[in-house]
Amino acid sequence: MIKQHHFIGLGSGGSSALMYFYSRGVKGSFTAITEPGRPDLPAKIRLIPFISPKLPPLGRKHLYYPPDMKHPLFMPEGISTIFNGDERYVLLAGLGHYTGTKLAEALSLQLHQDKRDFVTLCSVPFSWEGRAYNTYARNAITTLQAIPGFNFFELDSLREMYDDLLLSEAFDKADELFYSVFENILAKDR
Repeated sequence: MIKQHHFIGLGSGGSSALMYFYSRGVKGSFTAITEPGRPDLPAKIRLIPFISPKLPPLGRKHLYYPPDMKHPLFMPEGISTIFNGDERYVLLAGLGHYTGTKLAEALSLQLHQDKRDFVTLCSVPFSWEGRAYNTYARNAITTLQAIPGFNFFELDSLREMYDDLLLSEAFDKADELFYSVFENILAKDR
């Protein structure tokens, strides 16, 4: 018997990929664990609000220092209820930033320890996103690579796939790549 998939988007990158899966008509349950200000989430996607710690701005409204990954992770209220079913959980996360990285690590390790059926699918930031974010992502990969079902891909691979990739298209193409990698995982399972 094939289990229903429960897709869980972790942070803004994972939630963006989650919305792409939803828009493609993928069957399953959908939960986004991300900043509460996501008005673009369809009503059928459950939102569990998570506010990551941020340091003071650099003096410009839109720029922040990279988060302190040593800051302890506090699981958001309601997260335990999403793992009560007998589903195959698919964790989607963009590594490098606090929410996606910390939740991907913590939830993957917990699901593995509990011997649950799950897959973790993560992206590694573009190199132009900065050394700190790429270092955080690499550290997470080191932690997670021993877990069966952990998969990751480099966003820089999109440059090879699309020679003329515009910055404005980069993250939409990343969502497509998440979906393509998931399709490959499904094909291997059959």
